[in-house]
Amino acid sequence: MLAFEDTGAGVAPEHEDRLFAPFFTTKEPGKGTGMGLPVSQSIIREHNGEITFSSGPSGSRFVVAIPMASSEIIDHERGSREQRRE
Repeated sequence: MLAFEDTGAGVAPEHEDRLFAPFFTTKEPGKGTGMGLPVSQSIIREHNGEITFSSGPSGSRFVVAIPMASSEIIDHERGSREQRRE
């Protein structure tokens, strides 16, 4: 689990529902694509994790939780070894 915090103005309540929507940005035109959080969320979900946030007037906090991977060593013919993660 990782937490990221800032001390900015926080996320405006009217933007909370769209925060992870592709191409949503509060930046002026040409200054952002609005893809950072949606891409991050997609990557995290592909690893069976989740990203959540809380926000207030003194900043925002994003928490990324990804389960730990298990690994096992697989012995192949000719003595080669490979590590597999599940």
